Amino acid sequence: MDNNSIYSKYENAFQTFFDYIQTFLSNKIDGQVFSDLFSAPFSISTINNPVINLVTLDEVVGFYQTVRNTVYPKICQPETFFFRLNKLAFTPLSDSTVCLVYNS
Repeated sequence: MDNNSIYSKYENAFQTFFDYIQTFLSNKIDGQVFSDLFSAPFSISTINNPVINLVTLDEVVGFYQTVRNTVYPKICQPETFFFRLNKLAFTPLSDSTVCLVYNS
């Protein structure tokens, strides 16, 4: 399978990721919106936590609400907050799952 075929297969994952970024930046984090962007269980890896496993959609929403509304205001002014994306890579994990990794 060539790179274009692989990208086409997972193109929806990229679109979902960019939709999530827009939702996060506009602070429209709720169960209704996130139900279209995430499925549970959901795992995320961060610098401080190798892997966080969020079992339910409510846990996913709660995690991102805390990050957006508690953590980020402490590390930057909300009016100057921005998301910088320098490189986005992906690794197919199965026919329906892809791991997206971004580098800021």
